[in-house]
Amino acid sequence: MQHRLSHLRLAMVHRRCAPLFSWFPACLFGLTLAACGGGGGGGADISGADGGAGGAGGTTSAGTFIAAAGPLCAKRAANNHCVQPTSSSTTPFALMKAITDPNGQVIDFDSMGSTMNYAVTFKGTPPGPEYTYTSYGMARRNIQAGRNTFTVDDRYYGNARAFPAAGEIKYRHARDDATVTFNVGRQKDQNDENLSSLTLSEDQAIGGGGRAWSSALRLLTDQTDAPPTPTITYVGRVLPSAGSAALLDEHTRDFLITGVTYEAVLNTVTGTLTGVSIDYTESKSQRHTRLELPELRFQNSQLDSASRQQRIHARMEGPGQDDRGDEPQSDTARTRHEFTTDGLEGEITGRQAEIIELVGGGPKGILHVALVRKDLTEDDFVIDIPRPKP
Repeated sequence: MQHRLSHLRLAMVHRRCAPLFSWFPACLFGLTLAACGGGGGGGADISGADGGAGGAGGTTSAGTFIAAAGPLCAKRAANNHCVQPTSSSTTPFALMKAITDPNGQVIDFDSMGSTMNYAVTFKGTPPGPEYTYTSYGMARRNIQAGRNTFTVDDRYYGNARAFPAAGEIKYRHARDDATVTFNVGRQKDQNDENLSSLTLSEDQAIGGGGRAWSSALRLLTDQTDAPPTPTITYVGRVLPSAGSAALLDEHTRDFLITGVTYEAVLNTVTGTLTGVSIDYTESKSQRHTRLELPELRFQNSQLDSASRQQRIHARMEGPGQDDRGDEPQSDTARTRHEFTTDGLEGEITGRQAEIIELVGGGPKGILHVALVRKDLTEDDFVIDIPRPKP
């Protein structure tokens, strides 16, 4: 399974996320997940993973992972929609095919995500749009997906238009002032091996700007798919981001997205995930990150109520986002930002608990964490903050 991450460099993926509204939300919440190879794909058996502690069978707490939903659309809700599938119900590829089938069924989802409000002004000759971010946040929304349509919190999106080269389908609201973008992968990637996550975003026009919500259709790890070991080691990246993206000078935007890789351990019996204290400067970008993630607990494959109330404070400083390239240059202007999340959301997804995702947001910034099972990563994966030795 290591080849599923062969195209991933978690240490670098955020570099491609320059603050241009047209693709910022998908980059922050989507590219990271797609690159991680997670969100519900088929995982390898890990009965001997993490040192082989405990052996197979009977060690995993049923409370940590959600009950299996059964085969896709085998169970119906009161509205006759299919209940939200879990990891043993289907694959991301089969789920994508079911959703985009005009004659298919409608499937209910409850999805976490991050929000970003933005303003648009027109500058230059001829005038061109300039986007600045005015506030951030986090939100859960109800989604009904199926028959090649989407409904997000009662907002209906149809009129599907495919963009094969981009690997996405866009759906429009009847008033033509909002869209849903569903990332289905390019044609060559539309199979069980390569299509491993289904990200989506909703963009709404509001006044002189708009609001973007970035999320994904995830398959929560269920008890049928739960790993048999009492502990699992993960590696991944913490991605805080903040700033307005307004120009500081001719080349630099007031926007920071930093990232630090670290190692964490999930106890599948208690549902606890180890935390991390970060005070780290990236060697290439010279961007500095300070934040602390406490120990968190999962129940039914999602953060429990106490963990969801955790407010994370992040501080970042260093060169801003330079329009001339991925890395800052010697004359790139510096900036600094700090923010506190209103809380946290988190989910364990995929076969054999492949991925753990966390998202938090507050008015001044967003925190995103993507963790991948360590046994699925390459041997040369660089960990900035290793797990402390017992």
